[in-house]
Amino acid sequence: MDFNYEKFYHSELYRVGAILPGHYRLKAESGASKRHGEGYIDKYEVLKNARLTMELADLIAARFKQEHVEVVVGPETGGMLFARHVGAALLGRSSNGLRILFAEERKRGMFRLRDVDAHEVYGKRVLVVEDVITTGYTVIATIEAVNACGGEVVGVGAMCNRESISYEKLPIPDHSLYAAVNMQMRSWPAHRCALCGEKFPIDTPARKRAEMRDRVITTSLGSSVR
Repeated sequence: MDFNYEKFYHSELYRVGAILPGHYRLKAESGASKRHGEGYIDKYEVLKNARLTMELADLIAARFKQEHVEVVVGPETGGMLFARHVGAALLGRSSNGLRILFAEERKRGMFRLRDVDAHEVYGKRVLVVEDVITTGYTVIATIEAVNACGGEVVGVGAMCNRESISYEKLPIPDHSLYAAVNMQMRSWPAHRCALCGEKFPIDTPARKRAEMRDRVITTSLGSSVR
């Protein structure tokens, strides 16, 4: 039986505390309205774990090793950080002359490459790298920034696709979206949030972690008393 990498890394994200249950305000993606989500993906809990970050980056590099990637581009900030790891993993797979760039948000919903970097993607094969994909707005804006500079986006790699967005929703070649972990965590515009409608309280990552620690401690104490 083949090893199920996605299932394994789904468990790893839980283990390091990157996946939290509950009802959260999500950081709005570029061009998207403010959103509420069913569960929270804390990318920084992944990024501060060097081994896990490198392993996820290597999965993405393995998926795109045949695409002859010449430039890796990540949107600021989290995507940019993860893109550096994916670029390093691609270098380890014998990519030549690889460049790692970032797209910055100049206006809400619009990304662009720095003027001094625009020529770096012209006529080049580009892999766009994101940390967590929610609606896909930021990824699309980054792809448009690459296209505007004459680059050819050959695919999108991500640490986590929290709503299992399909490649068909992105302006990329067929089947060229790859996420190490795919989730089914719903989100809604804040004014139409299903969880708000059911009066679920808003969580924060810090509060939820404290609640989960307290529950574990209480359970442990109860077991020891018995």
